[in-house]
Amino acid sequence: MPAGSMAGAAVRLNKTPSAVSHALARLRERVGDPLMVKVGGRMQASPFALQLIEDVRPILGSIMRVLKLPEPFGPKSSTRSVRIACPISTKVLSTGRAVHRDRPHRRLTRVGTAGQRS
Repeated sequence: MPAGSMAGAAVRLNKTPSAVSHALARLRERVGDPLMVKVGGRMQASPFALQLIEDVRPILGSIMRVLKLPEPFGPKSSTRSVRIACPISTKVLSTGRAVHRDRPHRRLTRVGTAGQRS
């Protein structure tokens, strides 16, 4: 346990020490191992817990990657293509020119109402 104590682990997990202690008790009962033992006034992982950590860490990493939120959209730095479908209008064309002028790396395509690109 990098935190070295139930209180330290609780802070790291944003839980109360009591909640961490109860969760550890349920896990101990489930796996039939003490998991954490007191050594010199600090908590230390049992050999079984160390092996469990090694086995579970890659699984947790995969879960974290799957649950990771995508980067928020930043219009100033985006390189996404933008397609505007609308009737031809001076306002749209001037907006398109302004977008291209401000962000030349951005690809802007206008599709006319008849499906013709311009």
